[in-house]
Amino acid sequence: MRKLSSSSVSPSLNDDVLGLIVFKANIKDPSGKLASWNEDDDSPCGWKGIKCNPRSNRVSELNLDEFSLSGKLGRGLLQLQSLRRLSLSKNNLIGSFSPALVRLSNLRILDLSENSLSGRIPESLSSCVRLSMLNMSANQFSRSLPSGGIDGLYNLRTIDLSRNQLTGRIPSDIAGCSMLKSIDFSSNLLSRGLPFSFLNLSFIGYLTMEENSFEGQVPEWIGGMQGLESLDLSVNNITGVLSPSLGKLMSLKVLNMSVNGLSGSLPKSMAGDLPQWIFKLGLQEILLSENKISGTMNDSISSAEKVSHKAFECWIFPIISLGFLNLSKNSFSGPILTNVGELKALAELILQKNFIEGRIPTSLEHCSSLSVMILSHNSLEGPIPLALSKLVEL
Repeated sequence: MRKLSSSSVSPSLNDDVLGLIVFKANIKDPSGKLASWNEDDDSPCGWKGIKCNPRSNRVSELNLDEFSLSGKLGRGLLQLQSLRRLSLSKNNLIGSFSPALVRLSNLRILDLSENSLSGRIPESLSSCVRLSMLNMSANQFSRSLPSGGIDGLYNLRTIDLSRNQLTGRIPSDIAGCSMLKSIDFSSNLLSRGLPFSFLNLSFIGYLTMEENSFEGQVPEWIGGMQGLESLDLSVNNITGVLSPSLGKLMSLKVLNMSVNGLSGSLPKSMAGDLPQWIFKLGLQEILLSENKISGTMNDSISSAEKVSHKAFECWIFPIISLGFLNLSKNSFSGPILTNVGELKALAELILQKNFIEGRIPTSLEHCSSLSVMILSHNSLEGPIPLALSKLVEL
């Protein structure tokens, strides 16, 4: 195809056709996915990957995911002033974040994930004030997050910058995005700790920060993030004991603190070495593997039983929602609780490399959803219960 620029395209073309033809001229399309894009057309609304607003007949969505496109994002997209959704994920785009993108004032969704874009995330991104979803994961963006580059995105609900090379600390002004529901900064090189300003994110439900270089203890104030449903701080350098304030997160379903430096016993003030709040929250996944946590696994049960069997039921039965329990590679001791059979939804039980003693409880036969059970490298004794043969998924 001949090389095109804005000066070589007929002035009779409407802005959307002009912009898209210039965009096409700046990239490579080895699979011919853009073959329907013809500069002789009066409107681009029938082109592949294009969706128009039926009232204005202007381009509202550009969806080119997995089109095998390569090259740099030029200024052609600047012509698409009615664009609300731009999705170019899973291509081979290179270069820095195009300045033209921040001038698309109607943009609601921007997805540039799984490309090879690089450089710094610009401060000018805050100009996209109507943006509700930002996904630039799995690229090569580097350096620190811009202070003042995100806080102006007042309508932002979801931000995913995972799998990049971002460094430094999370700027506190990100809390200016008060409507945020999901933050994923995992698999970067971010350091220090979580900013206290996160406490102002009253709608946040999913906080994913795994595989960074965060250090220090889990802050006490995190218990104030009442809407949090999933907290993943795994594969960091977090130390100290697991904060009792986590017990205030009554909406929490997933807790992943694995592969850190957590040590000592879990808070005894919360009914034994395995804190009572774990059982009260209705958690579905508890992942604490590869830490240095110690203590017995039955103190919390025995403490509750000393009160009354009825009191025990009050906090053990909410945990029937638990699907994944991974406490491997710690220093837990004592027997596996016979009450583990109450966990009807349990799909994975992973307790290897601890100091667990006694026999494998036959009550596990009631965990009908169990498909993975790893108990190796402990001090268990006796035969594997024949009753476990009833677990057809195991």
